[in-house]
Amino acid sequence: MRAYLPVLTLVLLASASSAAIDKAEPYNGCDTPDATLRAQPSGAGPARLERVVCPPAGVVPSPDGQRFLGHRSPYYDYRLSKRLYVSGREKTSLVMSYPFDALFLDFRRKGYLFHWASDSRSIWGADQPKTNPNGWAAGPLTPFVIGPSGVPQKLTLVSDAGALDGLLWIGGEGLALAQFGTRGDYYRPPHPDANPTLAFVDVKHGRILNSLALKDFPKAVGGVGGPMVPLQFASMLMPDGRPRVLLQWPSGYSLLWTQGSSPREIRLPNLPWGASMTLAPDGKRLLIAYPLSATGAICEETDGKPDPCPPPRPTTGKLLELIDIETGTTLWEMRDRSEEFEGYPEPAISPEGRYALIGIPRNHGANIALISLENGQILQTMRSLQRDFQATFGADRRFFVSSGAYVAVYEIEDR
Repeated sequence: MRAYLPVLTLVLLASASSAAIDKAEPYNGCDTPDATLRAQPSGAGPARLERVVCPPAGVVPSPDGQRFLGHRSPYYDYRLSKRLYVSGREKTSLVMSYPFDALFLDFRRKGYLFHWASDSRSIWGADQPKTNPNGWAAGPLTPFVIGPSGVPQKLTLVSDAGALDGLLWIGGEGLALAQFGTRGDYYRPPHPDANPTLAFVDVKHGRILNSLALKDFPKAVGGVGGPMVPLQFASMLMPDGRPRVLLQWPSGYSLLWTQGSSPREIRLPNLPWGASMTLAPDGKRLLIAYPLSATGAICEETDGKPDPCPPPRPTTGKLLELIDIETGTTLWEMRDRSEEFEGYPEPAISPEGRYALIGIPRNHGANIALISLENGQILQTMRSLQRDFQATFGADRRFFVSSGAYVAVYEIEDR
């Protein structure tokens, strides 16, 4: 989601002209008939492929699946690469584009600072001034919302703990987990952070709901000591509308925190680098995806010839685990064998908590699986149309697999 390009930092324009789109033919490398054939699910499960779409820009679907959001430029002009794009399903349906700077001090490396609102027409986001040309932070994040009119509306969110340094959106109504005073070393000039803090915030109304000063939690530290932001996050909205987060630090120290309640330490496995986790909609179960991958040297091409390099060494181990976070009990786990170098996205769980979408080793002939969250049974498998992918559930019993320029739309038909 980050672009490190030697171009001038752009800022959001609070005017209707910010939605202007240059007249150019969108880049679209989609061969829909072939893609439709390759994206068909295997197995007699509940999902069927509805269609493959190739929006001109953006692969993050809105909740209703009608629009797509992304940072990728649909044009061959690198000067347009620092923009946020919104498009429809068809290749000529570029709806809006906004200047932005992708070098955000994001909440987590895999995080995405722009987030669809519940109405599928508005977008939550943030902007940040940068130094030129190096891209260091020159000021705090400024949150905003882009409404259906296409005009960004800046919002105010401040704390005595320090500058706003990160946002993790939770749900689609403007709630988020915020960082205040956590990234002073990334500013120019740098500044000390006396009281690094996490907080539940209502960005829409500029309110801080609850705060957690990291210095009050002696175990919430990095490998060299001192308070630090946790490396692992999972978030969700409880059935009563309150945000809940699960946090883990490098030592394995884990906190469960729900808005309106005190954080409490819970027992979880110490997750390895590359693992990811997702909370179920009931807020009581945690799905962990482990970075199961073959090992060995990675070869690079030199003068058109691959380096002499031995093949990857297969690895067998844990791929997935569902945990009861109240007791720390493993409800089920999935083990597998990986024969290639792999990378898996964060698993996605359906809104009713019945299904999950996970990454699986490609030696199975597919790299995506639809599973039962109750017992971990694989119901169907699918292939992403390019190697890397993201999977999300939307409304109306649909889910989406986004990879490169392609978005495969599936419908679950078990009524």
